Amino acid sequence: MVVLDDERCGHVLGVKAQHLPARLLVHVRRAPAVVEEALRTLRGFNYRGGLESLTRIFREATEDRIRMAALDGIGKVEGTPEVARILLEAARQETGEIRDAALAKLVMLSGDEVVTMVRQARELEVGDRLEVFDRILRAVGGGR
Repeated sequence: MVVLDDERCGHVLGVKAQHLPARLLVHVRRAPAVVEEALRTLRGFNYRGGLESLTRIFREATEDRIRMAALDGIGKVEGTPEVARILLEAARQETGEIRDAALAKLVMLSGDEVVTMVRQARELEVGDRLEVFDRILRAVGGGR
């Protein structure tokens, strides 16, 4: 874990997401500008090598704004079915804004593997959530 205080804020503001190590977890003590830059960096983390770190941050963070930023980054990673698994997990287990964001990102995915995963997740749902997963299934190309 890297702890950033006011003395190191300037350095972080100049760092781009592609230059950060995949396992970097930033904890900011003060400096609102650094907090916003760290959140922006999480949102822009869109490569496979960062997926594990983003997922860990999403699962372990206690603040919704951090979790949402990590989820935004997860949703931008392309070319891996793991993204669909993470988003499905969030759609099934989370509530409110985080669940809605995961659902919105799920409908942007496509491919046979994604359709299969959504179908399997749908089989576990009941009630209103069943309708939600029906809509997702139609959106990802596995329509009914």
